[in-house]
Amino acid sequence: MYRWILLVISLILLASCSHTELAYRNADWLAYRWVDGLLDADRTQSERWPQLFEQVMQEHRQELLPQVVALLHEASAQADHGFSAEGLHCLWQDAQRLLEAHARLVVPAAVQVLGDISPDQVEQLGVAMKDRNAEYREAYLHPDPVEREAERVARYAGRVERWTGGLSSDQEDLVRASVRRMPDMSGEWLRYRERQQQRLLGLLREGPDSRALEGFLVAWWVDQADRGPALVDAYPRMRDGWIEMLAGLNSTLDAQQRTRLVARIAELRDDLGSAIGGEVDLVSSARTGLLCSESL
Repeated sequence: MYRWILLVISLILLASCSHTELAYRNADWLAYRWVDGLLDADRTQSERWPQLFEQVMQEHRQELLPQVVALLHEASAQADHGFSAEGLHCLWQDAQRLLEAHARLVVPAAVQVLGDISPDQVEQLGVAMKDRNAEYREAYLHPDPVEREAERVARYAGRVERWTGGLSSDQEDLVRASVRRMPDMSGEWLRYRERQQQRLLGLLREGPDSRALEGFLVAWWVDQADRGPALVDAYPRMRDGWIEMLAGLNSTLDAQQRTRLVARIAELRDDLGSAIGGEVDLVSSARTGLLCSESL
């Protein structure tokens, strides 16, 4: 269930531009299909949960989507003029604030869903968590350290190429050097995730009240509590590593790569903006706490 929050974020960051608006407008249905796949909803749940997810998406469209569009507007402007380390840091801070806001938005719905499930569904959820942890382990924790590092570099390069198109050999070298300086916390993250999953399953097996469940989910999804010193210390190093890499790449982009990057961000902004159902008031959005929107 904790991955439900990633649905909207994935649509925003990874969807094909030509399908972003369609995917967003159907996000409530996609969310229900995701949860139903985990828990196999009964008749009552299959009637109640879609309405719940529709309400969440209505709130998202009113409260958070304008902020997402405003952030993409600023990112597009920065990409056009050339990213700086300071600008990227500002965008990162705003993105982090929005991630936390998305998590807070989803928590009440998740409490209702989890409060509805039967003991059999709790155990089914536990099996699904184990399966997804195994998938994570296979994707990110190759037993051969050399192969694991190569796969990690390839993932980072692929994330950049979604926005810029193919990288030159010099750009690939820059990515490789940057990734090697960043801590690989995949194992620590998985262990943290598994601990939190077991705590959640324990709460569900005890039949918690909604207040206890809400407090746990806010601590986990919003505050990322109990991560441990290794993960806490790694976060600023990962953030700074990403910013350093992107700022370094910025000076190496050719005209075609920069044009693609700006157009990719702008198209995503416009597609999501059209899902709001009216003109996007970027100035109003800036007043909701986005640091980088001061320049709008």
